[in-house]
Amino acid sequence: MSAGDNPEYAWKNIVEVPFFHCYNAAFKDRFYAFLKPIAAQIEKLNRPGSHPRTIGPARFKNICKLIMPHTLYVDHAAIVVGTGRIEEVVRTAIHEWFFPVDYFFPILPETKFISVVVTRPSENLSICFTEGLDGWTETTAKRLIAFRTFLALLFRKTSAPIPAVFLSDAHCASITGKYASEKIIHIRKHKIPVPSLIPISDENYKKSSITLGVEARGEHVQHYAFDIARIISNSASKYPWTSNPTSTEELIDTLRRDAILPLLSREIIDTSCGQTNADRHDTRQIVSRELAYGWFLEFIERRGLNAKRGIFSDMIIEELRSDTIKEKPLG
Repeated sequence: MSAGDNPEYAWKNIVEVPFFHCYNAAFKDRFYAFLKPIAAQIEKLNRPGSHPRTIGPARFKNICKLIMPHTLYVDHAAIVVGTGRIEEVVRTAIHEWFFPVDYFFPILPETKFISVVVTRPSENLSICFTEGLDGWTETTAKRLIAFRTFLALLFRKTSAPIPAVFLSDAHCASITGKYASEKIIHIRKHKIPVPSLIPISDENYKKSSITLGVEARGEHVQHYAFDIARIISNSASKYPWTSNPTSTEELIDTLRRDAILPLLSREIIDTSCGQTNADRHDTRQIVSRELAYGWFLEFIERRGLNAKRGIFSDMIIEELRSDTIKEKPLG
């Protein structure tokens, strides 16, 4: 079995790769050496028992401090938090001179989490906070209504559209074909003419992978999204005498062909993102499986005049909703 299909083996290669031969090494070893100091930080940040279980001001500052050396290559970092905690950690970030730039609000029953992205432009540092939703229950519906209220306040000085959310029961029974006693949550997003109608019931309760991860490790760094263009240019400038990927396709093909990382997606996902016309741009993305301590990698190429870090793509969200990211993680 190789690192291309075994997350544990890929992690082992990263942490054990030596530095001394990197200048003459193949791309595979150079890439592992590039990830080695990041992996050491992730182990320090995410290992159970090595940190407080919740992210307060002191721990958030420490996370930012450790991410800062890598912001040239990291489009954004993602942090998962406990149930009902996203508002508090976002406020903590705002106190540290971060500003909200985007959010994710689910409209499909398979997608069970909410997110807010904040950025500190002076340091080109973007962080995504994500909270799991434990099935489509009445508690989840109330949580989404409260989150929607928070978003309306958070983005009140921007042009970001905020979804409409409300609960109903008997009068929607004919639409869903369900019993009249069943409650329905309505979610209507900007420019989507038909609202999402999701039946809710306490029978739907199931802890999300995010909730389970937070219970196991506490609140932690879930993934780094690496800027593909930066990785390619860094490799070409530092190692011009060796063979290097020159495009997104070549980079992903190299990761797969040389069995460097276990990739979750079979193909590169081409899509667009941005809540407003000012933010709208195209992206190309792919994610790895979870490697260790609840952490995986995302690779992203942003295209267009409006391209900016941290803006969500709904199609990649559909990939991230899957529990297949998790496979024999360490820690």
